Amino acid sequence: MTLAIAVPFFTRAFALTDVGNAGAFELDGNIYHNSGATSTTLPEDWGGCTGNVSCATGRGLFDANGNTNPLPLGGLDAHWVNDGPHATTDLTTFTTGSKDTLDIANAGWQCAPSGNLTPKDDILHSYSFAIIPQSGPRTGDLLVYAGFERFANNGAADLGLWLLQDSTVGCSSTKGAVSFTGAHVVGDILVVGEFSTGGSVTTLKEYQWVGISKAVPSGLMNITATGAVDCTIASATANICARSNTGSISTLPWSTQDKTSAANTLATAEFFEVGIDLTGLLGSNPPCINRFLFDTRTSFSLDATLKDYAEGALTTCATASISTNVSPSTIALGGSAIDTATVTLNPSGSTVNGNVTFNVYGPFSSPPTSASCTLNTLVTPFSPNTVAIGPGVSPQSATSGTFTPSDPGYYAWTATYNPVGPRNWRDSTRRRSTHNDKRFTLAHNRRRFRD
Repeated sequence: MTLAIAVPFFTRAFALTDVGNAGAFELDGNIYHNSGATSTTLPEDWGGCTGNVSCATGRGLFDANGNTNPLPLGGLDAHWVNDGPHATTDLTTFTTGSKDTLDIANAGWQCAPSGNLTPKDDILHSYSFAIIPQSGPRTGDLLVYAGFERFANNGAADLGLWLLQDSTVGCSSTKGAVSFTGAHVVGDILVVGEFSTGGSVTTLKEYQWVGISKAVPSGLMNITATGAVDCTIASATANICARSNTGSISTLPWSTQDKTSAANTLATAEFFEVGIDLTGLLGSNPPCINRFLFDTRTSFSLDATLKDYAEGALTTCATASISTNVSPSTIALGGSAIDTATVTLNPSGSTVNGNVTFNVYGPFSSPPTSASCTLNTLVTPFSPNTVAIGPGVSPQSATSGTFTPSDPGYYAWTATYNPVGPRNWRDSTRRRSTHNDKRFTLAHNRRRFRD
């Protein structure tokens, strides 16, 4: 990277190994770490260093069996999906008539088994990764990466990538047409792309699902940004770019067999990966993604016939739980107590970053309940007592200031986790950890102070 700064001629080639020069992922047209970094240091990549399954360093996101390795700081979720091999019947292909312009529900999308997929349309593996970088030019943005492998390169590849909010979307059939479960949600994202037989990405278009109506019969609103789309020539200000492989690449650490190559090797233009800055593309409140789905298609037109697909989980919005422990449990008048709050996020590997606000209520003559914690019983000036937590991989803990009561009785503590930034949380209004659609507060760690 220093060379790119010192010698302007190299700036473009170096800057665009990631969308928006984020430095979070290697969008370089191959599967493995070029940097030899470990799986918990950035930039990430799908597989291990130089494609060598035995290398001690340079683990990627996934191991040889597709299991997810420990995620780096800011990593939210990552999943690997097997959709091969080509020689077996594929249980996840679209039936004729399924189109992106139809709703998923009400038989809009249907699947059926197929043992006769066109080789260039057959997906072998697909994978996804979501991260909120904690440093660099895209700090705090929600970045989503996805990639797939196909069986053959005898023809340009047209594909779609859906980022879906409904976690129940899915379909599999061993016999005959079966309707997909789930439905579209307003805000779902569709990326449609095309790459050439030489491995150049020639087309990327982005759409957002707004619902089928008379005004928008396709249900999709075009949100495509201008500019080049192949990461090798895209602007560093771009919010989306993609790469294909311009030569043969290894798929190790996992096994793959394409149509013409040796084992564990993909020929030119049989691999595709894309990076999307959803925050840059959509603003500070991008949708909460729960599923990703790659499809192959007859063209990059919205009404193209859909062919094969591979879909899996991808959770971009963490849910939080918080537990507290007050110590000591009973003190003499004049003594003090502290409260320790532990925040745990799901999916695991998510980053806790923000602050915890502690409040104390009382004194009460009997053990308090949730209804006891009101503004009238709030102990000031100790409350609110706000302390930083993180950044760090979940779980993380924070300890309150020291509270010294002036009157005997029972006291109630509350601890509220407030994540930094307006994104990546399921509560669409306050962006806080949630419980029953309200601010998640663990209170009622009741402690009696004696005189």
